[in-house]
Amino acid sequence: MFAKKISFVLISLGLLVIFFSLGADMLGLGKKGIQAAQILGAQIGLVVTLIGTASLVAQTNEKLLWSQHFENLNNLVNRQPLIIWAAAGFMVAYILFFIVPTFLDDRLQFQYFFRFLPDTTNLGPDIRTMTKYINLWLIDGKSPYTDNTIFYPPLYNVIIAPIVLLGYPNSYYFMLVMGIVSYFGLTFILPMLHRPNGDLTLPLFFFLTGIFSYGLQFELERGQFNLITFFLCLFAIYIYHYHKNFRYFAYLFFSVSVQLKVYPLIFIVMFIKDWRDWKNNLRRVAGLGVFNFALLFVLGYSTFIDFVQSTISQITTEGAYTWIGNHSIKAFVFNLTKNGFGLFTENTLEMIRPYSRVFEFLLLGYVAICFLSIVAGSYWRKERGLNPYLLIACTIGAMVIPSVSHDYKLAILAAPMSIAFCNLAIPQGKFRRSLLSVLVFLASLAYSSTLYPFKYRPDFLANSLPFLILILTTMTIAYHLQTQASHPVETALANQV
Repeated sequence: MFAKKISFVLISLGLLVIFFSLGADMLGLGKKGIQAAQILGAQIGLVVTLIGTASLVAQTNEKLLWSQHFENLNNLVNRQPLIIWAAAGFMVAYILFFIVPTFLDDRLQFQYFFRFLPDTTNLGPDIRTMTKYINLWLIDGKSPYTDNTIFYPPLYNVIIAPIVLLGYPNSYYFMLVMGIVSYFGLTFILPMLHRPNGDLTLPLFFFLTGIFSYGLQFELERGQFNLITFFLCLFAIYIYHYHKNFRYFAYLFFSVSVQLKVYPLIFIVMFIKDWRDWKNNLRRVAGLGVFNFALLFVLGYSTFIDFVQSTISQITTEGAYTWIGNHSIKAFVFNLTKNGFGLFTENTLEMIRPYSRVFEFLLLGYVAICFLSIVAGSYWRKERGLNPYLLIACTIGAMVIPSVSHDYKLAILAAPMSIAFCNLAIPQGKFRRSLLSVLVFLASLAYSSTLYPFKYRPDFLANSLPFLILILTTMTIAYHLQTQASHPVETALANQV
């Protein structure tokens, strides 16, 4: 009976809207004659009437089978492969941040590629800056940290030094080629090695979408080396877990990555195979930590002090946080309390500014909770091998915890996303499976939103930190949806080795 009443209400409402729209003239409303708005109103009323009629016809024995329709919809959702939900998330971001700013611009002009990347005079400004300070150290015998512009570890100067022989622009071309090769290895080769069922769909999805990403183009245009660094880090993790005889090479590659950019240090937890073997784990982590700390003195104690001072200067310099393309927690909170991303009035901003440190602490605490919950789950489930969920947590941590984390670092996100998606454990139960589909959609939407430059996103989404936190949240929930202790990547790769 209730379903019948709903159907009659919809029919009556639809007819009322039709009558009101077409009879507006008789009521003295609007201009004389049938106007476009009246036609639209009549069309909406017609649609409502048809829905009510269809609902009435669909009833069987005076009972509308809502539960059956819901069951059919639920079965349809659960039958879809994860690539469907990943692609759906990508399409939403594609429409919002490509179609809308490209074809729905207020000026009615196609200007998507206008200032696609932040302005610079010539290609490779970062590699030119690096070359300048390496020359200062090699030729003039001065500290490469003289004016606190460079804040990479001292060994970086030794590793990168041969590039000065090439000169500009050859040094930029070299970094460009190395960056592209590293991207291919990161986003295609490594995910292929980590796929449990041989399916290439998801690795290809992330590889192809990432090729045209803002982060990758920004990385290559600046002559940066995040891709090279991150490839060494993930390659080291792969060797450690699946090629035991070459573990010392894994330690070496990992240490080189840490000495190029400090942030790979957070991935040290990925060098744990058995979480219950805490003695060996502690010995290994401590050994890697001591070794990498010792490498900071490779150019002498005074250079180490200069490096520390330069790093502190970068952390305390306000200019590093005002730029919207810095997606670190510190920069996000700084801009949130400074201009509110256009969401808050000046009075509100004055009220929340004194609590900026509290906001930073809360965000850092949230990242730590997600990270530690995965670590705790790995321990209590007695898991062994590479945990792709922990890999994502480490990646997000490496992107948001350092105080200076510019948007060209977004280029490293595709690889761990691909590895994690390839190894998502499908939970038991219809509700859990449906929830996983929603989580994959949201994670893909967040990742895909980072593919587009901040200037084509709304002000409140210009900074990439909310997207990164959403990825961390969804993947943490997906991990805890699991019911099995082992990961598919472990089983598949164990069969390969």
